[in-house]
Amino acid sequence: MNIPDKVKVGYKEYEVQMEKHLDDETNLLYGCCYYEEETIKLCTKYTENQQKCTLVHELVHAIDNMNDIGLTEDQVVKLGKGLYQLIKDNPNMFD
Repeated sequence: MNIPDKVKVGYKEYEVQMEKHLDDETNLLYGCCYYEEETIKLCTKYTENQQKCTLVHELVHAIDNMNDIGLTEDQVVKLGKGLYQLIKDNPNMFD
């Protein structure tokens, strides 16, 4: 899996940006998805593996938002980790 510059989710095309430091008011963040701006930001202070897993997590948020599914953060975490492991364990599946 590669981290692309852009990812299409439905009719939106999210720009993927790498940032040295991400946080909200109280927490350091691995990444963040900005729906209106169509931007996903990933923190470069973590390993490449973590960045890739975070990208999948943020894409689950984008899919959830696009389709008005209503996933909880816990569901996004679990689904994101599961999808990332599927992609990592089956690299030729998506060729």
